[in-house]
Amino acid sequence: LDDKGYADRSKSGVLRWFIRSDNALLWYDSREAAIAANPDLVASGYSPKSFTFIPALLEDNAAQLLADPGYRSNLMSLPLVERERLLGGNWHIRHCAGTLFNRAWFTTIPTAPTHFSRVVRYWDKAGADERNKTGDFSAGCLIGIRGGEVYILDCVRGKWSPFERNTVIAETARSDRQRYPGVELWIEQEPGNGGKESAMISVRDLREFGARVETPRIGKTARAGHLSAQCEAGNVRLVQAPWNKEFIDELSNFPTEGWHDDQVDAASGAFNKCVSRDSTGTMSVSGSV
Repeated sequence: LDDKGYADRSKSGVLRWFIRSDNALLWYDSREAAIAANPDLVASGYSPKSFTFIPALLEDNAAQLLADPGYRSNLMSLPLVERERLLGGNWHIRHCAGTLFNRAWFTTIPTAPTHFSRVVRYWDKAGADERNKTGDFSAGCLIGIRGGEVYILDCVRGKWSPFERNTVIAETARSDRQRYPGVELWIEQEPGNGGKESAMISVRDLREFGARVETPRIGKTARAGHLSAQCEAGNVRLVQAPWNKEFIDELSNFPTEGWHDDQVDAASGAFNKCVSRDSTGTMSVSGSV
């Protein structure tokens, strides 16, 4: 690979030889050089192995393109890092600030539309000390889907005690219902018995709003990937509000160490629920909300 992570085409087809010694690969330009440098291993029956690197991209796979003409579009719709790896062959690229969410990808609008095919408020809960409010933030993000566009309608964020937090969630749910009668309320369940107990309490306290819980099965970065792709495609709108700055700051710095990711989890959770299959098996709720 070159210094940018792409295949070094000048080394394509070059035959090299290697021997594994103490779990390390020792490389040589010829079989004779490998044998001369490792007489003990060769005497024990170890024979050097040859290796040739032949890089290939999607353009080199005509059969795949013919069999699935939409395959390139599938790769192009991936978030930046996954797209660079699978389409560009860049395996040095890593998730860092600006690769999953870039400030330039966010478009703000003064007011939101009134009708959506689906609206979801998703909460990422966090514990906080009742006296000094240390710990992570709790965050609840409200997202609506309308045609091919995604609207981030609201984000509530704060450090509250468990009792205060459930009160805030209930008050927010009541306000959401007045604006969007069909809004869904989802809460992330943390792993472990403590997370399960907390989720059960939330479902009980918020039963009038039909609160549901889920335990994410994949990591934070992977969960954020679907929303990231929509942001990069220019399909995401933020309703102008005081919370915008902190929201964009957090997302554009994700997954930088030292930054909170509560709003990231809430936003990706809300979006993923908006586009997931509901109990009827359809991709979105029919009618207007």
